[in-house]
Amino acid sequence: MQNQKPLSVAIGQALLAMGLTAALPAQAQAIRITDLHVLGDSLSDGGTYSNVPPAVSGGTLPNTILYRFTNNRADGKSLIWAEVLARELGIGLTPNRINPTPNGGSNYAEGGSRVSAVQGIGYAPANGITTTPLTTQVDRLLAAKPQLGASDLVMLWIGANDAFAQFGLLSASATTPLAAGTAMTTEAGKVAQQVQRLRTAGAQQIVVVTLPALDQTPFGQLIKSTAGNDAAALMAGLGTTFNTALKQSVPAAGAVLVDPNKLLADVIANPTRYGFNANVFGATACGLKAMPAGADDYFNSSLLCLGNNPDNYLFADGVHPSTQAHELFGRFAMSGLRAIGQVAALAVGPMVAARQHG
Repeated sequence: MQNQKPLSVAIGQALLAMGLTAALPAQAQAIRITDLHVLGDSLSDGGTYSNVPPAVSGGTLPNTILYRFTNNRADGKSLIWAEVLARELGIGLTPNRINPTPNGGSNYAEGGSRVSAVQGIGYAPANGITTTPLTTQVDRLLAAKPQLGASDLVMLWIGANDAFAQFGLLSASATTPLAAGTAMTTEAGKVAQQVQRLRTAGAQQIVVVTLPALDQTPFGQLIKSTAGNDAAALMAGLGTTFNTALKQSVPAAGAVLVDPNKLLADVIANPTRYGFNANVFGATACGLKAMPAGADDYFNSSLLCLGNNPDNYLFADGVHPSTQAHELFGRFAMSGLRAIGQVAALAVGPMVAARQHG
């Protein structure tokens, strides 16, 4: 990994170049965050499916670590961006459950989850892949903590799996572009409804992250090379439709909405400045680029990737960030908080850095 000084310089330069700190209030009151609640999908999953890799590998993978959707280090010290942020804030963050056992943590994100559809990407409950939708994740959060307050920070990142599901239907001629776009708009509205539920429960600090450009991943580039530019643009367009609908509904519902695309574009344009290989899409830490072909195709995901080179790759597989990318994005988010000397809802605007989710 890049040493501390150059990485800090790169983070500072990116903050300034993107104008993020200038967009935040200079005199906002500092609020101490004591609890971090995370909702979403594999982008933010802190180890829900940790029982799966040892089981499907026939026991060749150890059952002593938490498995995330990244290039997992053998010592179990790989973290996703939200865990890096929690570490920097000095608070705990653990999975709400390690299937099938409730774990009691405040990270409710699960790999493959969609906004409201029970059957997400890779849904296989018999094997522990539950893909619990956002709507149910919010149910669990509010059951565990019915009353939220000023010291609670809720981070919500969801929607990419809905885009991939619609893209799959389009590829199979099972829907139309118009119907797919309408479905994405509908799901974005449901995100806003969940924000309203959290606000009603007293949450004052809610951050919703929009989808990055879905074609700017190794999987997106694979689609472009095999199915053509139009196919890749169609997939990216589903994400854009979702984001447009989020921008129209989420702020009014009471959440801060942040966009990761400027940061993603800067990292892709200047990968070496952030400590990554220049060939961003050409190689991944786990050597994978395609999406899982079916519910049982776990080996085509970084969930089962253990001990591969953790450094210098932006992506762990076709759609998930590497351990180094998670570290960068989490520290970037915290640097944004420190840059204005506060920890408050609007202060987490630099969470735009929190990884692309392909």
